[in-house]
Amino acid sequence: MIYYMLNGSLYFQFNILGFWIYFGLRRYSTGWRTCALVLIWIQLIVLPIMLFFSVSDGGLNLDAVVDIALFLLELWLYRVLTRTNIRYLFYDRSQLPAA
Repeated sequence: MIYYMLNGSLYFQFNILGFWIYFGLRRYSTGWRTCALVLIWIQLIVLPIMLFFSVSDGGLNLDAVVDIALFLLELWLYRVLTRTNIRYLFYDRSQLPAA
């Protein structure tokens, strides 16, 4: 991100939010859990598109392998944050969402 700013471009990586999301999840904040889930969904949508463009350039390359690894990581993160026993940590039983 700093490299792009030094070259006169504005380039924001959402990964920088991970720093605050980490501490919010450690405090069992429902807002930061929602933010993490939204960013995970964005990644789950964008990574297959990136994989398509990586593969269309000439087969399986390092970019495609990284895209696949990140997609699997995002699936695992989503599975962890949506497990019932993990959701109980963020909500009282009276305010637990149905989904």
